[in-house]
Amino acid sequence: MTNDLLYLLLRASINASLSDRDAFIDKVSKIIEQQTHKDPEAARRLSDHIAGAMEGLNSTLLLRQLFTPRRDKKLTQTLDQLTTAVEKLNALLEDPSSPTQPAKPKEQ
Repeated sequence: MTNDLLYLLLRASINASLSDRDAFIDKVSKIIEQQTHKDPEAARRLSDHIAGAMEGLNSTLLLRQLFTPRRDKKLTQTLDQLTTAVEKLNALLEDPSSPTQPAKPKEQ
C-alpha cells in the first residue's frame, strides 16, 4: 500500500512538472547553464534528455503499479483457511480407515 501511494505521488509530481514540457526544459536548461556554465544549446539538449528520462520513469512507475500483485489481508486469510481445509480433506480421503473411502471394485 505504501509503495502504491509513493508511486502515485511521484507520478503526479512528474506529470505536473512535465505538463508544459517546453517551460520545464527552459527552466531546467537555465539551471544547468548557471550551475555548469555550459552553452545554452547544450543545456537545452541535456534538459530535453532529462524530460525524456522523467517520462520514462513515469511510464515505468505506471507499469509497476498495474502489474504488482496486491495482497489483501482478508483474501490471504481466506486462502489460508481454504488451503488448510483442502489439506484436511486430502488427509481424510487418503486415510484407509476412513469410512468415506470409496469401496474398491472386487476383481473377478
